[in-house]
Amino acid sequence: MADEDGLIDPDAVWIPKLKAEELQATASDLIGDGEAVAASGSDIKSAWQGLQEVYAAPEAETLFSAVDPVAGNGDDIQDALATVGDALKTFAQEAEKCRQHLIAAKADAEDFLKSIEDDENWREDEEKVALH
Repeated sequence: MADEDGLIDPDAVWIPKLKAEELQATASDLIGDGEAVAASGSDIKSAWQGLQEVYAAPEAETLFSAVDPVAGNGDDIQDALATVGDALKTFAQEAEKCRQHLIAAKADAEDFLKSIEDDENWREDEEKVALH
């Protein structure tokens, strides 16, 4: 991250094009989708249970027992999507912190270069050398 003169090169500081707000929105969408799947699974199970009173056939018990796991599976999907959504939210927060640190580092490098712009003897200044 230095130029040919050995000076820090602010343009070499890579700033990711991260859009933390989009990641946060996606994370919230995932969590909401999981909640919707769980609610739908529960609704399906409830609707089928309501049919038990009016539907009579030799395969009825098999049919109704096949639908029973739908609510539990929906809950499992909700849990999985909540875990992924929470992880994505955490990633977005931490990645944005890193991005802000890189932005600050680049600004510090630019400020440093401005501070030595007209100072040919800056290398004799211990404080400036330490900053570099």
